[in-house]
Amino acid sequence: QVHDTVGGFPEDLVEEIGTHSSRAAAVAKLKLFGSMSIQEIAVAMDVSERTISYDWKFARAMLAAGLKVQ
Repeated sequence: QVHDTVGGFPEDLVEEIGTHSSRAAAVAKLKLFGSMSIQEIAVAMDVSERTISYDWKFARAMLAAGLKVQ
């Protein structure tokens, strides 16, 4: 089965993150597709680095769980 991908991850996994947190999904896309750092994302989104780190941790956990299921 062929999946569209974002940063090497199936796009449906990235979209699933968005059903829980649109900001975490945006962070995941910027990290995976845009290759942006936590600091760069924080500046671009006008949110603290700590918040972006939390969102990235959440997104990574969702991606890892989704990959185990597939």
